[in-house]
Amino acid sequence: MKNFNFKIAHIHGSYKYSKKAFETVKLNKEIFNTSPVMIYDNPARKEAAIAENNVLSANFLELQRQLKTCDKVITIGNSFKTEPHLQKLIKNNFNRPKTSLIICSDQPDKVTPSLQTCYDYPIYTQATTHVKTEAQFIKLFDQLLKADKLDMLSVA
Repeated sequence: MKNFNFKIAHIHGSYKYSKKAFETVKLNKEIFNTSPVMIYDNPARKEAAIAENNVLSANFLELQRQLKTCDKVITIGNSFKTEPHLQKLIKNNFNRPKTSLIICSDQPDKVTPSLQTCYDYPIYTQATTHVKTEAQFIKLFDQLLKADKLDMLSVA
């Protein structure tokens, strides 16, 4: 993959994070995590739960900062139905001309309605049902990052 300026945000947690006393730490690959840090709260409480965690809140603030300046967002595997905090982030920080929002999902047509209320521009979609391996996923992601014209994608 070529060098692109991109960020991957784990704002709901990750198997890579573990809670130690009053802080969250990122684990080494060799360590098996028996209690990963994950946010599955009530949708109205997710933003507060993220804010209470030192790593997740830093990731959330970084995502907010990045959305203000980036021109392309690619979401992968998130329905956004129970994510009012993410919808608000997109509306307040990314909803502007000359940006591209790309939804990658096995059923992207079911995801776009959740984002049409917070994004006033065309939402591009890419079905991922054909992606079965890590190599196929990397190839798809690479194509989406490189795409100057998004005419290869469907528009919701």
